[in-house]
Amino acid sequence: MWQGEIGFSKGTLTVVFAAYIVGLTLSLLTSGVVSDRLGRRSVMIPALGSAVIACVAFATASSVAALLVARLCTDIAVGTIVSAGMAAVSDVAGPERRRLGALFYALALTLLAVAGGAVVIAANRRTADRSR
Repeated sequence: MWQGEIGFSKGTLTVVFAAYIVGLTLSLLTSGVVSDRLGRRSVMIPALGSAVIACVAFATASSVAALLVARLCTDIAVGTIVSAGMAAVSDVAGPERRRLGALFYALALTLLAVAGGAVVIAANRRTADRSR
């Protein structure tokens, strides 16, 4: 979508997607440790803010730089929510139910991802049907 609107090469598109992997990896490696030191809530609330910024940046992107900023904000949000979120669930579940808590957390993330994909597919079909 953006490649056609902004007009950049396939190589640039690859760089934008590769930025996601780099940012996500860095976020996953650091956010758990930071949440151990600063607290889960104090790390997860800014991550939600980062997700909102990413949504706005993607919705208004008019350059490759804007897409890279949106990707970076997405990386921070996803990595932090996954990492610190799992730690928060483990804290709440306690030692005796830590595995069960982790299982339900992973299941919830997976089901939400599938549901999000289904919503996007349905919206695209509805838009395509209206444009005919």
